[in-house]
Amino acid sequence: MRVLQTKRESFLISLAIRWVVTTGAVWVTVFVLQSQMKEPPKMETIILAGLILGLLNALVRPIVIVLTLPATLFTFGLFIFLINAFMLWLTSYFSYLIGRSFEFNGFGWVLLASLLISIVSALLNRLVKGPSESKIDIRFRNRK
Repeated sequence: MRVLQTKRESFLISLAIRWVVTTGAVWVTVFVLQSQMKEPPKMETIILAGLILGLLNALVRPIVIVLTLPATLFTFGLFIFLINAFMLWLTSYFSYLIGRSFEFNGFGWVLLASLLISIVSALLNRLVKGPSESKIDIRFRNRK
């Protein structure tokens, strides 16, 4: 019974860490691209956008990736950037439905924002997990 509870606790902690990382990445993106947003969002809007984006990335994004696999393979993975931009656009749409303004001035800015969120999220995940737990391990060897 304790093992099951420990797995559940570790899952919830992992989920909370991912939400904080996503919210941090959204905050950095808003800070950098604030002039390209229709209305500068408040902090509670950024936290809400981080939650919505995290849920969309966990629930909707895998389905969209599977459905668009031929396009992703044909473009050698570059189509993933459009999927990320679509997830950010959906975040903007759901924020609008809730009554919060989280809109960029055009699709190009959404695409740039999604790229920036991806980079910042990867860096923050690397800081949170540490180099030994990250998915990508880069090693340098001295050649003689």
